[in-house]
Amino acid sequence: TEINPNEELFYSFKDFHKKISGRQTRPCESWDVQFEMIKAGCAELSLGYMEDYGLVSSALFNDYGGTTSYASAVYERSLFDKPLAHANVFEGMLRAKRRGQKVFNLGVIPSYHPDREKEYNIGKFKKGFCRSLSPFIEWTFDL
Repeated sequence: TEINPNEELFYSFKDFHKKISGRQTRPCESWDVQFEMIKAGCAELSLGYMEDYGLVSSALFNDYGGTTSYASAVYERSLFDKPLAHANVFEGMLRAKRRGQKVFNLGVIPSYHPDREKEYNIGKFKKGFCRSLSPFIEWTFDL
């Protein structure tokens, strides 16, 4: 797989994320780390464009060992009637397979709670790509 890091395209992803969310959601340093991961060949960014709209979808995938994880994504909400996210995720899966990755981790799929409806709907979207789910226990504690 060819590594072709493009800083301008990567930071268009950051700007798009800020535009859609209405604010900067995390420190600039975390974005810089993600770009460094792309340059190192252990992360990949997928961008989707539509004529008349420009950038409308984006997804970042990280590799760790034989697992690729769906790390971050943002999509033009006014165009949710179109399957914008599906192409990015499916292409990410195909590219991970071509790199020899064995597992594609879509992340947590939460149960329904009225205060977290957005996360629940993201989980429903993710389940559409799966044949099976793998349960796990997450332990958290205060330090």
